[in-house]
Amino acid sequence: MIIARRFLRDQRRSFLWWAAALVAAVAMTTGLYPSVRDQPGFEQTVQDLPEVFLALTGISEDLSIISAVGYLHARLFSLFMPFILVFFGLTLGTRAIAGSEADGHLELLLANPVSRRRVFVERGLAVAGLTVAMAAIGFVSTVALSTPVGLLDDIGIGRIAEAVMAGLCLALIQASISLAVGGATGRRSVAQGVASTVAIGGFVLHGIIEVTDGISFLRFLTPWHWYADRVILLEGASLQATLVPVALAVVFSAIGAQRFGVRDLR
Repeated sequence: MIIARRFLRDQRRSFLWWAAALVAAVAMTTGLYPSVRDQPGFEQTVQDLPEVFLALTGISEDLSIISAVGYLHARLFSLFMPFILVFFGLTLGTRAIAGSEADGHLELLLANPVSRRRVFVERGLAVAGLTVAMAAIGFVSTVALSTPVGLLDDIGIGRIAEAVMAGLCLALIQASISLAVGGATGRRSVAQGVASTVAIGGFVLHGIIEVTDGISFLRFLTPWHWYADRVILLEGASLQATLVPVALAVVFSAIGAQRFGVRDLR
């Protein structure tokens, strides 16, 4: 696994910056809770926001945003946590093949007695490993920073782990898309653009579908629905939020590896 280790070493500085951003987002979110929980007026203000915003953040009349579950669900696990994991994963997926090829490093690597498949698989595993490590940092920081402000009084640590795991699975499918497109095209901008469009477009589509009558059958087209179809902190993660994204990530990666193995380097 020399190729994977070298890629991990090359990404260590970037990883630390992303980890710092994630911890800062968790700290900001949990730190604001004491000023929110005793403010019923805040809940009314939020309920008056546009319906599509409420759908995107998972806020409903049945889930109070000033409760621990509602606050963490709406502020952290519907927005900050999944978005940071998703864009960290797809950025790494882009760098692994397309970014390295654009920089001229991939050609030097392949001049050694290593197969393209090995390079793709090892770098793909490195991307997955770093994304898992980022999710672990998210879990530890959430538990550590939520406890002092009482956010875990009504939420089990196991539910936090399930929510982070679902966000991780969402990130893995986006990382696999950027990795596969990068492997198939060798173009960094295309890989980044396609994966970002799927991520952001899927998020917006999820919100539109949730507030529009007659098109609910389209909800399964976006991975964000698989992730946000239930309040994980209350009900736990569903199989479609975990197994489906991982299975598709494997499929996309396999397609990317096949295309990378037969095309000419740019």
